[in-house]
Amino acid sequence: MIKIKRIDVRNCGPIKKMNIELDLLNLIYGHNESGKSFLIEFIIKKLFRNSKEWGYLRENSGEGIVYVEIDNKILRFDSKKHLEDFIGDYPKDSMKLFVVKSGEVEILNNVAGGINKKFIKSILSQNRILDKIDNEENISSTIKSAELLNEGIKINRQGIGKEYENLKKDFENIQKKIEEFIKDFDQGEISLLELKEKELEEKKNRLIRAKLYNAFLLSERIKELERELERYPLDKIEEIEKMILELNDLKKEIKNNEEKLKEIMMRTLKLGELQEEKERLLLAKRHLAYKYSKELMEKMEELKKYPEDVINNIQNNMVELRSDRTKLNKIKEEIEVMKERCKNLGWLEVARNNYYNLTFRPDSLSKIIFIIYLIIGFIILILVVFSKMWIIPFLLFIFLLITGMFFYSFQWNLFRKEMKNLKKEFKERFGIELKSINNIDELISKEREAYSVLDIKMKEKNELENRISSSEEKIKTYLGILSMNSEIDKLEIFLKDIKKKREDLNEEILRLKNEISNLGVQEYEYIKEEQDIKFNKDRLEEINSEIKSMIFIKEEEALIKNRIKDLEKKLNGIVKKIKEGFSYILKCEIDEEEWERKIKEIRMKHRKISEEINRLNGELKGLGVSEKDYIREKQDIDFSQEDFDNVLKQIDEMKKKIEGKRDDIMNLKSKITSITGDEISSNWEKVIKNLFKKRDEILKELKDIETEIIGKLLVHKTIEELRREEDERIIEDLNSQEIKESIFNTTRRYKELTIEGEDIKIRDDYNEFYLKDISTGAKEQVMLGLRIGFIKRIFGVDKGFLILDDAFQHSDWEKRPFLIETLINLAKNNWQIIYLTMDNNIKDTFIDMVRSKNFSLFKYFPIDYD
Repeated sequence: MIKIKRIDVRNCGPIKKMNIELDLLNLIYGHNESGKSFLIEFIIKKLFRNSKEWGYLRENSGEGIVYVEIDNKILRFDSKKHLEDFIGDYPKDSMKLFVVKSGEVEILNNVAGGINKKFIKSILSQNRILDKIDNEENISSTIKSAELLNEGIKINRQGIGKEYENLKKDFENIQKKIEEFIKDFDQGEISLLELKEKELEEKKNRLIRAKLYNAFLLSERIKELERELERYPLDKIEEIEKMILELNDLKKEIKNNEEKLKEIMMRTLKLGELQEEKERLLLAKRHLAYKYSKELMEKMEELKKYPEDVINNIQNNMVELRSDRTKLNKIKEEIEVMKERCKNLGWLEVARNNYYNLTFRPDSLSKIIFIIYLIIGFIILILVVFSKMWIIPFLLFIFLLITGMFFYSFQWNLFRKEMKNLKKEFKERFGIELKSINNIDELISKEREAYSVLDIKMKEKNELENRISSSEEKIKTYLGILSMNSEIDKLEIFLKDIKKKREDLNEEILRLKNEISNLGVQEYEYIKEEQDIKFNKDRLEEINSEIKSMIFIKEEEALIKNRIKDLEKKLNGIVKKIKEGFSYILKCEIDEEEWERKIKEIRMKHRKISEEINRLNGELKGLGVSEKDYIREKQDIDFSQEDFDNVLKQIDEMKKKIEGKRDDIMNLKSKITSITGDEISSNWEKVIKNLFKKRDEILKELKDIETEIIGKLLVHKTIEELRREEDERIIEDLNSQEIKESIFNTTRRYKELTIEGEDIKIRDDYNEFYLKDISTGAKEQVMLGLRIGFIKRIFGVDKGFLILDDAFQHSDWEKRPFLIETLINLAKNNWQIIYLTMDNNIKDTFIDMVRSKNFSLFKYFPIDYD
């Protein structure tokens, strides 16, 4: 068992000095910045060799000693020795399981999910020798990633892979040079190429002579076309086109003026009609003003039927009536409540008298009977003393005594029965036991109070009913003024209709006044008689505008007539010139309908001839032949630029092949000598012999390195197979009873872990989640369960201890109790727990649960050191 017995520390951040003796379960509490983190870092540095596993630790985290009990021996830890030296051959990463620093619950920092497959393997793996064999020093990652294929080894170009690929490339290069030598070393091929070149040169000369003859023919055809083109002068054609355009514009202008003249003449004819229509519209306007005036008077008379002050009075009274009715309903409800509260008042007053009589009357009766019997007894005693016949008085006394006791018993039972009935009815009415007269007095007091309130509410009710009646009478009076009869409950709808009607009437009156004002007709001008036309303001304005414009129409008519004459004279002159132009070009007269077609034909002819001349000039220019070099005799071959270009291309290619062949032979020799180290001037036999020797040397090196790669790759594959088997066993270990129980105890939900690639997944009864995706609080609980499970699995169930610095700070408050319960149960199983916190809830819950569990091996340390 491992147990920290004592911590002596000084100058540990805010903690100047601290000496504590620890038990199995320990709670260290301190406010923020009180020194808890410094204390954790001090413990880590003193106990563990690889303290950097916990991330950044401050240099000045205190001085002192940690005393640890290991298998019943107390050891001092002061940085010179470490816990790893005393607990056996365990995974080096396992030390990180014992301590949670500064609330960092993740077992591995900067890893999504707080833990990964590599760490789990380092904790649970038993075949660490495989890692030593398969490490980078023995088998490089380049060899591990290599593949054995049918065509050879596939390996990355780095390290031994680069060396292998370079040798392979050198071997292939030498083999290629040998093949090139066998293929290209042939002098007869060059002679054949030179013969083909000579034949192509002869064909080229024949095509050149054909080209000179072809240039002569093209030149003659161009001269012939230029003579034909002179018959169609372009400047004359353009002049005729211009005149035709001008002629068309003149025709359009004449047509527009004629249409305008016709329209003006039509408008002059409409003048009388316009004046007559204007007079009729003015009469219609005067009649419309009369109609609007009459309608206005009717609307104003109708508005007087609904006085605004009467409507407002009705509305105000309705508001008061509605308010009083609401109050009345509320008071009625309160009265019913008060009646219910004081309904038993009469019964209670009678019951009180009965209870009083039943309580005190038996005592009075007992006293009376006692006094009577005392007197009778005294008389009988005298008779017995002074009479000789004492037996008769004595028997009489006995008889009276028995009779009195029977009477008293009868009366007492009667009282008890009445009291029982009274209490029974009291309980039925009020649901409580009648224990004393005070119970009745309290209820009487409450019901009298309720009765007083009831009396007040009844008066308020009567007052409200009177006010409601008065309001209803007033409303009926106002309705009488309006000569209307409506139920008061439906009055709101009626008032709404009346107000809407008044608003509509006012809007209509305002509209009619505006209409009359816009017409601009005086009252004395009104006409009652209906007219045969309706007034249209826009049409009247339009007529006035048209009549006004008639003044200028006559003048405009004369101007247009003169303009038409001038245009017709100019048009006739242009027609004459166009006819003369066509006669000059075509040597005949052309009708006006044919002008545009003839112009197009002439232009088309001119363009075709010009295009043909340009094409032939381009072709002649493309031949590149001077006129002095023309050949007029026909040749035995027709010239084709394509054939000529092909011949030139073939000649050029042939020369390049010949030169290339010679260069290839010299280049090949240069490359081979660069491999063999021979001089370029050495004979071919020597060079080739040395090339084959070099190939054999590289082939031997290549086979050696291939053997090394294949051997190490097979070892790596074998180890990989062993690791896969080990991975399956690790999954079984990961879901061992110790780890599964620990996780379920800390989460009360999750039951199983799986590994998917490099990610860890956790499963409950229904779903599976990536550990990196669950909430921070849930992750805290899972990490704690994993720490406990791993420690149990590695060190055994009784060797564990945990130092937790606010490991539950992200967990929900309702989950903290069962997490603390888990720690208490561990302590009961001989684990040591040291929990540091600044959280008041965790502190109070911790202490309460320790008390409720009655766990005695617990110590609480508040950090208050100066």
